[in-house]
Parts: sequence; C-alpha cells; structure tokens
Amino acid sequence: MKARILSLVAVFAVVAQMATGQNYRVEAINDDISYNLDLKAVASVFGEANNLEDFERRLNDSENQISNLDLNNDGMIDYLRVVEVPERNVTLVVVQAVLDRDVYQDVATIVLEQEKQSEVYVQIIGAPFIYGANYIIEPRFYRIPRVVRWFYSPYYSTWHSPYYWGYYPNYYRHHRTISINLYLSNTYRFTNHRHHYRYSNSWRNQHAYKTYQHMSRNDYGTRYPERSYSSRNSNFENRYHMDKHRNTGYTYGSGRTEKSNSSSEGSYTRNSSQNSSVNRDNSRYSNQSNSGSQRNTNSSVNNDRTSSSSSRESTKTEQRERSSSNRESVKSRSAENKSNDNSKSTKSSSRSSEPSSRSSQGRR
Repeated sequence: MKARILSLVAVFAVVAQMATGQNYRVEAINDDISYNLDLKAVASVFGEANNLEDFERRLNDSENQISNLDLNNDGMIDYLRVVEVPERNVTLVVVQAVLDRDVYQDVATIVLEQEKQSEVYVQIIGAPFIYGANYIIEPRFYRIPRVVRWFYSPYYSTWHSPYYWGYYPNYYRHHRTISINLYLSNTYRFTNHRHHYRYSNSWRNQHAYKTYQHMSRNDYGTRYPERSYSSRNSNFENRYHMDKHRNTGYTYGSGRTEKSNSSSEGSYTRNSSQNSSVNRDNSRYSNQSNSGSQRNTNSSVNNDRTSSSSSRESTKTEQRERSSSNRESVKSRSAENKSNDNSKSTKSSSRSSEPSSRSSQGRR
C-alpha cells in the first residue's frame, strides 16, 4: 500500500512539473539493477558537495533520491556510505551500499588524480558487479567543484563514514524504491546538465587501480555471484554497450561516446586564474567555428567580387558594342548625306547646262 502511495505521489510530482513547464524526460529502458544508480547524477552531486560528509548526505537525501538501489531485495533503498583512501597524488572515494551487518558492496569509485600542480582529473568508475567491467564516466565540470577546493584547503580532513547497518545519521529516513522510469525522471531533474559527462573504458591511473583492488568490498557479489552483471547480461561487456546496442536513449555527453585520446579529458584546474579544460575545448571549438565562418565569409566576398567584376566586364562590353554601333550608324548616315549632296550637285549642274545649250542653239 505504501509503495502505491509513493508511486502516486511521484506521478503527481511529474504531472505538476509538466504544468510548470520544467524540462525533464522519462527514459523507457529495461529493469536491470544498474539503472537504479545513475553515475552521471552521482558525478553531479559530487560536484555540488562541500566536502565528503556533505556528499554522503546528498547521496542519501530522500527528497533528491539520487539512488534507487535495493541490492538485498528488502524493498527499501540501501544506505550509501562514503569511504576515502588518499594515496600520493591520487585520492579514491569509494561509495558502498550497506546491506547487512558487516556486509558492504562497492557501487562506485571516484578517482581524483593530481597530474600537474594545477590540474586534477576525475573519474566515476562503476562497480563491475553492478555495471559490468570498465564502465567509467568522466565528468568535465563547467567550474571547479567546491569539494575539490576542499581537498586542497587547510580545512581538509580524511573522511571515513562512521555509519553501518542499524546505525544511520539523524537526517536519514528509510524509503521504498520506485519504478525505474520515475527514478530516471527524478535524477534527470537534479542532474546539473551544464557539466559534461563522457564514457571511458579504462582507469587513468594504474596505481589507483591496484590500490582499489586491495581495499574493495564485494561482499554481496561474493555471496551471490549469480546476480553479477556478467550473469544478468552475458551478451554485453558493461552498461554502456548494453545502452548502445538497445538504443535506450541514455546519452553520454554531446554526441561523443567513445574514450578520449586527449590528456585533458575529465580534467579541470585548481587555480581559478587558469582556464579549465572545458573552456580550452570551448575556445578551440569557437576558434575553429570562427575560422570556418571567416573562410566562408571570405569565399562569399570573393564570389561577390568575382560576380561584380564579371558584371562590370559585361557592362563595358555592352557599352563598347553600343558605341561601335553608334559610330557605324553615324558613318552610314554621313555617307548617305554625301551621296545625297553629290546627287543634288549633279542635278543642279545638269540643269544649269541645259539653258546654256539652249541659248547656244538659239544663237545659231
């Protein structure tokens, strides 16, 4: 009964948003468990958090409902705890589902890698038990996230969630799962779409990968291997390939879905005076588009010049033809006038000669 009431409430919320004109979308897909935790939404929430404790609170906020995971099938959404493992210039933030007493299951791992003094790369790596092997989202934030500033601030302190099965924070409330379509509509509204989310298929840092192998928790996957992603979807390597094959409409970035070969993918700068990689990419794109438009403008100008020059030439030719025809007509008229004059003079001479001849005849 409660589940029906919650579903009706969610439906009314969607209808209310339709009335207000807010943008959202419902993606009709299959019922695989991997669709119950959208890693793009996780990346978005991570980029808006003040620190890791706030990140854990946002993940479990019943109003936002970023997660719809129910791995232990008890009808309730699993609590997600956050555990941090700092290593050299790499920081691992592991998100684990609390499923039973001392039973934890990794669902996602966030890797922050400081490659240079001013650049940090972020990857959101889905757990193979849920998403299949090498399902990785690389967010490119339109601005430096506050949580990243916190990592390199004097206020930073390592976070290891103190919560476990039966012990939760005061703000947390157990709530039931909803349908996948309603969940995806909900997360779409709360996801910051000014960020760019891109798919990758490999860890950037192998040291981080080895470190994760030593501290990962796959308790539920070990207990129920038949529920793993490879058992649920044997024909697809991971969630990305399943989406691509089934054409679910789930997007990975602005039309770019393959792994990047550029070293600037998924990065941003710590120094606010420096441009982020997103701005560099945007400036490159704008420069390319501007150069292309300039080339198009120049070509159009050249075409206009060519057409104008050709029109000028045609006009000059016409003028020349007209002048020559006028000259010919003038010449012909002058010739006619001369001939007329000659004929007149001849007639007058002939007339004048006639009386003289007559007078001579009279004299004779």
